[in-house]
Amino acid sequence: MRSFRRFYYDIFSCFYDLIIRLHSKDESSSLRDFLIEKTGMKAGERVLDICTGTGAVSMAAHKVVVPDGLVVGLDFSYGMLSKAREKAKRSRI
Repeated sequence: MRSFRRFYYDIFSCFYDLIIRLHSKDESSSLRDFLIEKTGMKAGERVLDICTGTGAVSMAAHKVVVPDGLVVGLDFSYGMLSKAREKAKRSRI
């Protein structure tokens, strides 16, 4: 079962962000900003984003904790992590 779930999310990662964009009414990322605000995180802190998916929340957290903080995204899907890495590179994080 575990390998099927990982396979599923590896495939799903190819179009996950597109589906979220199509179905989300949160064009301005206000939900992510709300989540980050509610954690109370500050510049210089360390953040662990468990089940990071394609890294959207990790990237929002990164904006708060830089320059001296650290954000680590953890996921069991190699596909999701690959997409998160691509996004981080494009954003020059």
